[in-house]
Amino acid sequence: MIFENYPAAGCRGIYTPENLCLETPEGNIFAERRQPRAAFNSLRRLLWWDDLDLLYFAGYALWNYLTMPWLLTFEGVEIQSVGDWEEAGGKRKKLTGEFPAGIATHSAEQVFYFDENYRLRRHDYDPEVFASWAKAAHYCFNHQNLGGLRFPLKRLVFPRKSNGAAATFPTLVFIEITAARFDVGTF
Repeated sequence: MIFENYPAAGCRGIYTPENLCLETPEGNIFAERRQPRAAFNSLRRLLWWDDLDLLYFAGYALWNYLTMPWLLTFEGVEIQSVGDWEEAGGKRKKLTGEFPAGIATHSAEQVFYFDENYRLRRHDYDPEVFASWAKAAHYCFNHQNLGGLRFPLKRLVFPRKSNGAAATFPTLVFIEITAARFDVGTF
């Protein structure tokens, strides 16, 4: 995944789960990190994040969000239906997902809520690289058809309470995709 104009105008950040790099506008690498998740085990990460830390977090998070629910079909991912969940006047099918160590994601255990049309409406996880105490309720809205597949183009993330309910404040993450193209031929 490539992030244009990151961390500065003209530069770019290149993300893969195993390697990160930052390039100048001329294409010269000026920062690189192999096995970036391991860097989150350091004390420094508890105090501040550098540009590569943020690139890793944004890279794996966006890759997960944009490949969901297909990510649930990857080898080693185990899913289980655990009943229904009532929220905001609607009933959701609740699934748990267990991710193997080889998939860069927020946490090994996650929960997914799908509506009656099988659209992902909520995604709960514990973003481990951020903090051991962090609990998130990630809501998906504005599902649009792109290349024959439906994607939620608006996402809001809130803190998750111990009872599973989402807090309504503060908004931790706001993502709105305003232009997108999906080409089925790229798979």
